[in-house]
Amino acid sequence: MKPKKDTQKIHREHKKLGKPKTLNKTQLEKLVKHFKVKYCFTLEEIIVAQQQDIHHLRNSNRILHERIESDGETLKSQLKALEENKKGIATLVDKYEDRVSELEEQLQECNSKRADITRAYNGLHTLGKFAEEQGIDIKTASEDLPESEKNKYNFSQKHTVLESGKVKHSYSLKPKKNGKGK
Repeated sequence: MKPKKDTQKIHREHKKLGKPKTLNKTQLEKLVKHFKVKYCFTLEEIIVAQQQDIHHLRNSNRILHERIESDGETLKSQLKALEENKKGIATLVDKYEDRVSELEEQLQECNSKRADITRAYNGLHTLGKFAEEQGIDIKTASEDLPESEKNKYNFSQKHTVLESGKVKHSYSLKPKKNGKGK
């Protein structure tokens, strides 16, 4: 950018005088002759405008500094909340994982019991069919089941899954002593 040309005669005269730091009376009179009031007012307006700009910039700087401090405090509190949330989430995840493993164990236990009960039922059902084929009346025999109190036998059953996948059923009836319950 090209520097602005100085159009003020006072500056040219001051330059002709060699830009002295101090002026004598004749030099001063020579310079004042070229001094224009309009130039003085222009300089005053520029100085006032620059003072207003400086005041505005200082005020803006103060406001921005306060905002930065406020935002810094907000960020600190948000970071603290994030850390607390991370700890809470970690605790909840641990509890959730523990509960999931407990429920998985319960599910395996229930599946195992269900499979045992199904095997026992299938074995009893097969035994009942076999008994009917042999001509045994199951309805009258059901009164002598191990669950009835007048039962005279200890009844036990065992169901074993073989490596082939088949189930081996074994039942035993042992007479109770004196024909009474334990």
